[in-house]
Amino acid sequence: MRKRFLVVMAILTVLLFLLVPSDGSAPTITDQIESADGDCYTDTSVGDPVPTYCLVSEKPPDIRVINDHGEQHEVFVEVIENGTTRYAETVSLSGADSGQRRQILEDVTRSSGNYTIRATLDGGRRASLVWRLEEGYLGEGGPTWVVRIGADESLAVRHIKES
Repeated sequence: MRKRFLVVMAILTVLLFLLVPSDGSAPTITDQIESADGDCYTDTSVGDPVPTYCLVSEKPPDIRVINDHGEQHEVFVEVIENGTTRYAETVSLSGADSGQRRQILEDVTRSSGNYTIRATLDGGRRASLVWRLEEGYLGEGGPTWVVRIGADESLAVRHIKES
């Protein structure tokens, strides 16, 4: 029994030696993405579902702007990093019962960092979200934030997923 344990430990040690780079550090997700074919890295060593990691610079985040209120509204959306506005746009959306009440603002930033996503409704109401955007993320579709005007004319900003 003890001999079997020692053999298993020796095999695991050899495998670990082969998998760890010569400088002694394990490759980061970013290293693996950059060495993969294409924009993303699929980790086939993990079970089902198999995770995919991508770089923000290759598949940047989007902001979905949605109006669930019955009246038309304009909302000013900003993406701010360290006090500097990186993206800004005013979106005009129809009321919930007619016309275009959704819009996607694509590729709002291409780098990792600490961001504030701020929305200002035409009536002056504000909402914001502070989010740390990493260099790499899980999922092929990119991080997504949402700005939502509620049926009661409330305003919210949130992170919904990395898809």
